[in-house]
Amino acid sequence: MLLYEGRISEKEFSFERYIYAARFYREMCEVKYFQRQPKERRHRHKPGMIGAAPHSSHLGAAVYTFAYLEEGLSPDQEVFQIFRQFTENAYRQRHLDVLVDCAEYLVKGEADGIPEEEMAGICEVYGLEAADILQYFFFCYDQPTSTFHFLHRSFAEFLCLDEMIMEAEEAAEAIAHFPFEKLRFGGLFANEIKWLHLKQHGKDVLIQMDNHSASLEEWKRLRNQKKAGSTEYTYVDYLNERSAIEYSTFLARLSRTGTIKLRCHDALLLSSLPYTERIKHLDISHNGLSGPIDLQAFSRLESVVISGNPGLELKPSLLPTSLQHIIHVEPQGQARGLAEIKERFPDIAISPNGNSAFTLLSQPFQEPAMVKVEGGRYWRGSNENPEADDYPRHLVELQGYCIGKYPVTIREFACFVQETGYVTTAEQEGWSRASIWQKNTLTNFLKVGGNWMQDVYGKPLSDDMASHPVVFVSWHDAQAYCRWLSEKTGKRYRLPTEAEWEYAAIGGHAAVSRDENGNIQRQYTYAGSDNLEEVGWHFEKFKGRPNNGYSTQQVGLLEPNELGLYDMSGNVWEWCSDRYSEDYYQHFENEPAVNPQGLEAESDGRVLRGGSWNNNQDNSRVSIRNRNNPNNRNNNNGFRLAQYSTERRHQVSGTTMPESAPLRRCGACRAV
Repeated sequence: MLLYEGRISEKEFSFERYIYAARFYREMCEVKYFQRQPKERRHRHKPGMIGAAPHSSHLGAAVYTFAYLEEGLSPDQEVFQIFRQFTENAYRQRHLDVLVDCAEYLVKGEADGIPEEEMAGICEVYGLEAADILQYFFFCYDQPTSTFHFLHRSFAEFLCLDEMIMEAEEAAEAIAHFPFEKLRFGGLFANEIKWLHLKQHGKDVLIQMDNHSASLEEWKRLRNQKKAGSTEYTYVDYLNERSAIEYSTFLARLSRTGTIKLRCHDALLLSSLPYTERIKHLDISHNGLSGPIDLQAFSRLESVVISGNPGLELKPSLLPTSLQHIIHVEPQGQARGLAEIKERFPDIAISPNGNSAFTLLSQPFQEPAMVKVEGGRYWRGSNENPEADDYPRHLVELQGYCIGKYPVTIREFACFVQETGYVTTAEQEGWSRASIWQKNTLTNFLKVGGNWMQDVYGKPLSDDMASHPVVFVSWHDAQAYCRWLSEKTGKRYRLPTEAEWEYAAIGGHAAVSRDENGNIQRQYTYAGSDNLEEVGWHFEKFKGRPNNGYSTQQVGLLEPNELGLYDMSGNVWEWCSDRYSEDYYQHFENEPAVNPQGLEAESDGRVLRGGSWNNNQDNSRVSIRNRNNPNNRNNNNGFRLAQYSTERRHQVSGTTMPESAPLRRCGACRAV
């Protein structure tokens, strides 16, 4: 374009910037502009002559702007992105719609011009006159043939490709019939064409990437928009959508993290990924891929996650020289080629989470420490705020049970995964909610590939965090752990009910405070103390530490409550078995709740209790209730075990049954 403007001579012009630079130049400058401009707009300027360049008043506004696009081109920018930026800034929607329809007519029909009658029909659809395009678009009019000529064929091809990229699922059919092989400037848009070929596979291929923009406010807005439908739109549905990527933000996120999670069932599609040379971290886990995979096009690849592909084969000749780490959770024998790679390339680390020092998947099993809680009657909830979900305060009667002395730790969860090969919800669906510091503020973001083997920031764990509570686990993951532990030990482990959790938190039978009728009542604001600094890890407690010091902490470091239970206030929110209801406590305003187990009706939320490391002190109060979708997995959600005590079991018709089995029901509640 500098050459077109006459600002440099032809011999000074380098064609190395584009594969098709010479053709691009000829199409734009020599042939169509100078030969097809109306007489009053022609100039005596010739390529190669430095002289008076065409004046802006003699050019359409679009052509003049277009001529200067390359001035701001950086090495990381592509022609496609430059074109898109231009169209977004230069056109109103109906003008752009006309331009797109014209481009499709030219490209799909392999035409050099559009007859005047055809142009009038296209413009009429959008309420424009055909003459408008001479001023605003890249056209000139050839009067002898009554034909409109498009000045820049490369831009026409861009418009066709961009239209298909921006469309939703219905673009698949258009992609299938588009003449990619006949594009003159296909080399300029090679990565966009790859994207479209991937999109043709529809739901069979999904690219997921980190996302810092997901928010509760946006989810609520979208949920309200979708309320007319019969399907509930949950926060997890929203996050699943936000983990997937569209091309409009693909490059921005790729330049920020270099991380991609690919969900597909065909290893050959790896070669169809756009911008493979920019990808540093590739996650192809849990796709059931088989056969050899070729990663040579990923010239800057540092790590690859291959877990969950037992038939996969890695060949040393098909790996890039940049590769530093192979992340593989299953035994090495389940993916062929790992042993050879380890032998031939000792500098390539092979580990389950990206940290070669992580050895927790080889730890011996230890049965968790449990504390016996005798049954009793206590006051649950609070009367402090009638608008809160822990209102009103009411009596609850419980039978005896046992509860975990600590939250379940990473070491304990690792034994479960090691023995069963269990794949958590986060690993199956490809994302979790981690934290990041931005402008000295801790915020959450959607971390692709985040799972229980990472810290709260999505970084690979080391063994010194073995005694931290496990996080990034869903309610379903916690239930699976309980089932495994029950089968392994012959004891009936489970999640505590919300009532059991709060009773244990206030001290259970060991609590010293009673009312005049002998009912146990809360003595302390938090579990074991009115001073949270003594018993709980919370956000304010980390002030003065480096930013990376804000995190979960080893269990048992602070003081226990009256029952000898640790970390019931702060550290991590703990899943309970109950479904959540905001007005649940109101069912028991006039009568005691006997062994309540939560809602019987369906609910998209499960109860969480206790507060966490990244919450304020108020969230650590023993009466505070929280909830989340059972599929969600955050960096502050963990769980604690419960267990039926031995004296609560009796024989009914020859079958061992817990005494807490439902005897009667109260409205929408499961209370016995």
